[in-house]
Amino acid sequence: MHIRTTLLKIILGLIALFILFLGVTLAFGLHHSIQVQQMFPEKIICAVSLYLAALFALGILLFIYRLLKLIDQSQPFSTAALTNVQRIRVLTLLMFVDLWGVLPFVYRLADTGDAPGLMVIGLGIVAVPFVVAVFVSTIEKLLRSAIALKHEHDLTV
Repeated sequence: MHIRTTLLKIILGLIALFILFLGVTLAFGLHHSIQVQQMFPEKIICAVSLYLAALFALGILLFIYRLLKLIDQSQPFSTAALTNVQRIRVLTLLMFVDLWGVLPFVYRLADTGDAPGLMVIGLGIVAVPFVVAVFVSTIEKLLRSAIALKHEHDLTV
């Protein structure tokens, strides 16, 4: 089991590096937009929203890493694991709310490019964290039940 969690930890590290790479790329793009004076309010709101979403994603990765450490320590059904899952749920909901700031920029792109389907794609991307939050909420309920059963089992033994 330790090998599998090590592989997952490496993958989490690679995902974190990718998120940081995207943040640096966005910074270079914003710097270029400022130099050529193509900044407009929607672009600023989108950039702030994307940076906040990156911070939320890094926080989610941190809590997933902590869950993997708990699995390595043979404590997957503990209150610490439940706390981490709750924090993951909260961060995904915050990311969902935050990503609504991307939609004005997507609307402007769809309007200028005469591509109404782009708005649907933007809404789909914004909805992904909400779907993940619902899934994590379900996992949280299952984990609560498992912890209660474990606690009951420990009392009977």
